[in-house]
Amino acid sequence: MKLPRLLAILLSVFAASTLAGEKTSGNFTIHYNALTAAALPATAAARYGISRDAQQGLLVIAVSDRDGRNVAATVTGKATSLLGHAVPLAFRNLDENGEHSSLGRFTVNESGSLRFQLEVSPQGGAPIRLDFVQDFVLD
Repeated sequence: MKLPRLLAILLSVFAASTLAGEKTSGNFTIHYNALTAAALPATAAARYGISRDAQQGLLVIAVSDRDGRNVAATVTGKATSLLGHAVPLAFRNLDENGEHSSLGRFTVNESGSLRFQLEVSPQGGAPIRLDFVQDFVLD
């Protein structure tokens, strides 16, 4: 699968130090990454209107079908601290030359873990539940 540009940038920049995962369900594979924007290359940050700030969290989701083709999807869900405090997520869909991804933005107020509980609805498929925990460290 050819990954959408933003996801490819984030996976290559942060692959060694952050969660980059995938989940397969039925005919679809969800590729995801959660991280802070502090080390995002300036050109990528400017291109996507992202503040390069350690307290700016990013969640990038892309979906592929069984044949490896990128598929548009709608993402909804929530994030909570391990103590149960809600962390609002705001999603927007990106479409660049037929490459689809969803970008979630959130605030990281302190070091700690966030639990993400998402529903990813690929075009032409049933909703898929995606749950994971990501640790964030603020200096």
